[in-house]
Parts: sequence; C-alpha cells; structure tokens
Amino acid sequence: MLMTPKIERGHLTIHQQEALFRKGLEDELARATAHVRAPMGSAQPHAGLHRIMEAAYRIVARVPHDAAAIDLETIEAETDETWGGEEFALLCKTLQHLVTPMSVSGIEAQKALQELGGPLNEGTIREARSQILSGYAEAHRRSTLLDSEEVNASGRGIMALLDDAIVGRASMERNRPQVSSTPAPQPFTANAPAANQSAPESIYAFPSDLRFSEVMHEVLAELETERGQGMMISTIASSKWTFVTQAVQSSAMS
Repeated sequence: MLMTPKIERGHLTIHQQEALFRKGLEDELARATAHVRAPMGSAQPHAGLHRIMEAAYRIVARVPHDAAAIDLETIEAETDETWGGEEFALLCKTLQHLVTPMSVSGIEAQKALQELGGPLNEGTIREARSQILSGYAEAHRRSTLLDSEEVNASGRGIMALLDDAIVGRASMERNRPQVSSTPAPQPFTANAPAANQSAPESIYAFPSDLRFSEVMHEVLAELETERGQGMMISTIASSKWTFVTQAVQSSAMS
C-alpha cells in the first residue's frame, strides 16, 4: 500500500493569527497600564513613552529572535520624520536594554502556538512570534487612549481598551483635526515667554527636528562611549515603566 506523505501547513490561519495577537495584546496591556492599579501617587507614563515602546516592539518583530543586531533600515521602517533626536536616543537605549529580539523567543512562540494546536514548524513559529510582538506594540498604542472620552464614557476603564469598537472610535476622535476658535497665532519671535506663561508641556528638554538618518551614527557612537565608561543605567528595575521613566528623566536633565 502506497503511503502518501503528510504535508504540514507552513502558515497560520486567520483565527490562529488573531488568537496570538490577542494574547500579546492582553499580556502587554496588563503591564503597560499597571500604573493605574498601583498605589496612590504613581505617575501615569507620558504618551511619548508608549510611542517608544510601540515602535520598539514593532522593530524587534521584524528580526529573528536570535538576531545579534538591528540595522538602521529596520529601525527607519518603523519611524519617520516626526521623531526627534532625543526620542531616537531613548528608542536606541530601549532596544539595547529593555525590548530586544528575545523579548519573545522562539521557544515562547512555539509554546503559545502549541497551546492553540497549530502546526509547529519554522515558518509558523516565526509567524506566531511576530503576531505576539505585534500585540505587544498594539497594547502601547491603545494605552494612549486610556484618557479618551470614548474610553471614559464606557465606564469600563482598562477593559475598554480590549474592545475594538471603542478603540476604533477613540482613535478616530484622537486623529480628528481640531477646529480652533482662537485668533490666528502671531508670527514667531525668538523672545522668551512672559513670566506668567508656561511653555508647552514636553518630556524633552530640547526638541529636535533632525531626521534619524542625520543623527543615527552620532547617537550610536555616544551610546557606545557611555557603555564603555560605565555611564549607562546599571540596573533595570523590575518594572518596565520604571526603566523608561528613568531614561526620560536622564534625557531631560542632560
């Protein structure tokens, strides 16, 4: 009797992709919003920190879990001209110390896929890892909507961020152009603001209009020098947000 070899599917179904993405979303959303459930006095991370974490997870999803380095082209694929120099420097530090290709290993992806009963081979494990990391990134994007009118009106708090319909409406509201009724702004001058006027809130001391491609090599050289001199952060706190917040404060003070 002639035996027909069994051909194993080399890709995931849409339902399997969705399940792995939701797993990543739920797992990371719990971490990204931990400050909400923390003791009184815990500061809410700035939306800029979620932006950095989102980009970092999308970047590592583009490379193998055992990648030794991440090249410039991969980083630029997830960033654009709106990123300033200080923000880029913090992203580099995050990719060095916090969010790395091993944030989701091949073994972890295989285990998650096995729990779904999906086919186990190189292609499906790689795809599973990418879906989990994409869920991590989405968790940080959604975390920026926690204070939106749609989420507040739902009365569900963090749980509303798992509702695609609420998130969709909140995103549309956030991206809707604001119609201002204030008079047209006066031409910009280099004069300092008046004493009774506060400067726009920013987590950066010196915002920059430089593109990544213009500062990448300089920043990487500085980071390498800092590492050699032992000036990089020596201890990563157990909380991801503690690490990133410390890095922002350090950037603002420099």
